[in-house]
Amino acid sequence: MSSELKRELSCIIADNHAQSRSKIIEQVTNLGLYVVDTPVSGDGLIESVAKFMPDLIITGILLDRTDGITACEYIKRQGFNSPIIIISRSTLSAHYSAAFELDCIDYINLPLPYERFERAIMKAKKKIEQRKTISLLEKNSIKRIKVKHRYHSMDIDESCIIYVEKVDKRKFEICLTEGRIVETSSNLEQIQAECSASIMRPHRSFLVNLDHIRMVIPDPIIQGNYLIVYPTFAKNIPLTRRNYEQFVHLTRNKL
Repeated sequence: MSSELKRELSCIIADNHAQSRSKIIEQVTNLGLYVVDTPVSGDGLIESVAKFMPDLIITGILLDRTDGITACEYIKRQGFNSPIIIISRSTLSAHYSAAFELDCIDYINLPLPYERFERAIMKAKKKIEQRKTISLLEKNSIKRIKVKHRYHSMDIDESCIIYVEKVDKRKFEICLTEGRIVETSSNLEQIQAECSASIMRPHRSFLVNLDHIRMVIPDPIIQGNYLIVYPTFAKNIPLTRRNYEQFVHLTRNKL
């Protein structure tokens, strides 16, 4: 089994009551997870998830400032899919309904029943491991795409693509990891349709492979725009303001 699957799973515990927070930390640790942060507010939970990207989120509802439900809704909208367990004294039907909409692993009322909490943790672990296995399989699979090259079809390993540039109306260049440039008459739309979500269009004249991006800087000339920098290839590719939000979402777990 991959070391990525074997490693200890991480969690964030958000609770503004010291006594219940301490009890949850103790039980989570006994069940084989490690706690990376313990925010007491919904805003803190949002910031903590963005910083630590935990495998599991455990949260109360009545947190300081922003409540736990609102915080988790925001976290989900940002593309984070970590399983959620809610632990709360609240018995309001609206909170149960909101937890259902969030697809939570469980909604457990305090005082915390250990056996039910253990079942919820085991269910969360199983879900996390399944996602990691699928992710590894996708990562290890080779995806080949077909492009037109000198009146013939040519197969290219998607993972070898650094970027694709539109040179003129009928000419496009694919830059590969070994530094080779392949000319093609397949346009950007046709190439992207063949590819996975790792190939993104940051600008109307380019496609980039998100897996190979290591540096993005503000555009020194056009305010609000950015540049994707490839020092090895002495190439800067524009990332427009319109496409920046999509770029951030897609690269959140890559950069």
